[in-house]
Amino acid sequence: MTIQFNWSIIQLESEISDGFVSVIHYQLSASDGTNEANLRNSINLERPEDLIPYNLLTEHQVIEWLKNKLGQERIMQYEDNLTAQLEDLKTPAKMFGTPWSNARINHGQT
Repeated sequence: MTIQFNWSIIQLESEISDGFVSVIHYQLSASDGTNEANLRNSINLERPEDLIPYNLLTEHQVIEWLKNKLGQERIMQYEDNLTAQLEDLKTPAKMFGTPWSNARINHGQT
């Protein structure tokens, strides 16, 4: 099973006065071609010595900041967690509901 991971920036919190980005709100998605799992989170940034003008920022640059701040170990934990979620979606181990109702939910799926 090949899993594709995709980082995206949901939004930035920045200072109006100089464009300093203080918080990144992000999402990491994982897909195995059939199922998808997502993780959303936020991370604070420290003020750098040299600011890139806000209007010149690219999503690619901000994702690089994000990955550098998270570190490889945390990134691997995120990917492992999403991989486990995808596996659970393929072979659910739990269902929710009652036996007298037709509205049973298998691991979050109807």
